[in-house]
Amino acid sequence: MFRNLFLQFSVICFSLMLSGAALATSPEQKPETLPDLERERISYGLSVVSQLEKIWPLTSHKKACLILFGQTSQWLLNCENPYPGLKLVPEQLFAGQSVYWSNQPLILPHAHLPYDQAASKIVGQALVYPNRPEFAAYRQQPWLLIQQLDDLRMNHPAFTDSDTQEWLSIMVHELFHALFQMPEASIVAELAKAEQQPNRFVTQEPLKALYNHNPELQKLLKQEHQLLANALSQPELSPNKARQVLQEWLKLYQQRLNLCSSCLDGQYRHWDAFWTFLEGAARYVESKLLLDPVLQGNVSQINQTDPLFNAFATTRGKGYAALPESNRAIGQTYYYAIGMHLAFVLDQIDRKWPQRVFLQPNWLIGLAESEASKAVD
Repeated sequence: MFRNLFLQFSVICFSLMLSGAALATSPEQKPETLPDLERERISYGLSVVSQLEKIWPLTSHKKACLILFGQTSQWLLNCENPYPGLKLVPEQLFAGQSVYWSNQPLILPHAHLPYDQAASKIVGQALVYPNRPEFAAYRQQPWLLIQQLDDLRMNHPAFTDSDTQEWLSIMVHELFHALFQMPEASIVAELAKAEQQPNRFVTQEPLKALYNHNPELQKLLKQEHQLLANALSQPELSPNKARQVLQEWLKLYQQRLNLCSSCLDGQYRHWDAFWTFLEGAARYVESKLLLDPVLQGNVSQINQTDPLFNAFATTRGKGYAALPESNRAIGQTYYYAIGMHLAFVLDQIDRKWPQRVFLQPNWLIGLAESEASKAVD
């Protein structure tokens, strides 16, 4: 099952967690090649991204630099500008690029985080480096940091029963952030607020605090969630019926806006819409991976001896009810669920809606408002 608590989008690459200079790999240690199973898992995740490119607009065609790490090793893959502290793996390439390795995880371009600190903090993460001269070399590619599945199961208390399907969903969720959302102009403009003085960016934390300390807000969000979930549980949802569902949802949403009109210095609507799109759309994409045979593509790319891979057998080709999210109560990270449900309702109207979402004010919610206005009684 998916854990909302640990799949969270970082804006400025772990600035609160990392410190110190990078450590060099022991010179006498022979570099380890990337294991075949790890290569196959990552290659499969990247093939899903290729399928997403047919659905979602892509502002930049730069490939993501991948950092795969575990308890005893880390590898740097697909990276045009490798950084100090890692050793070249002789005679091994990944996607045409050299592979680099270290036996002192976790070494990042700007700092070192010992594995025992990273193990329970980092699952998968899209990294964003500040727009400052010292980080210029690391802004040339998007970055994805992801923990090896076996080490994640062994060392992260919330992922002891995770399988390859869940690990792939985490990878796709974060790659969606890095490749499809963060380079887009309207998102770049919002992220840039974190580097301004004063810092005008609003993280997820104030939204979670609002939820936790406001029973009336919790009640309204539960009603919104239930309305959308009930609609998606129906055997069929015609385009017009889906628009009517969005109309009904907007009535509840307006009550929430009225309740929170003065929250976050009057900016609740904006930042709620931002995170509902950022995390809700990413949750939608990872959920689509579980269901959609087209998005899944050639599942035989992953080694069939992988004991943690069942080729999406429990969800492949099935509907909303097969998703873990369909049975989960809404909580403090409500914007994941609300955004995902809105996206699935929009699917019932026009599966090409991702081509239009970046053109809308308030992104996903703006598109829902636009479609609701077309409903016929």
